[in-house]
Amino acid sequence: MTDAMKSDPRVMKDVAEFTRVNANDRMKRIMDFVNKLSSNTEATKELQAWGMKILPQFVEVQARVMPAEVVRFQRPNEVKIDPARGIDDTVSCILILS
Repeated sequence: MTDAMKSDPRVMKDVAEFTRVNANDRMKRIMDFVNKLSSNTEATKELQAWGMKILPQFVEVQARVMPAEVVRFQRPNEVKIDPARGIDDTVSCILILS
């Protein structure tokens, strides 16, 4: 991606919409990929040659959601990081210099 593209807010908005997928859509895309892979005999043979196979369902695990981190800056004093947005909220913040 060129610097000109990175500085274009419309391009970055389109990139963000493509890369920031919610959990349900991400799961659907992964399952679609797994189904396509499973129906491809050449891919299945290659996986078997490596002693691998892909399960047709997700593995469920018990987990917890950690609270969002607070990052301290010079101005504004602190920013709570939204996991869905990543560090986007920190772009205009002034760093503390030691």
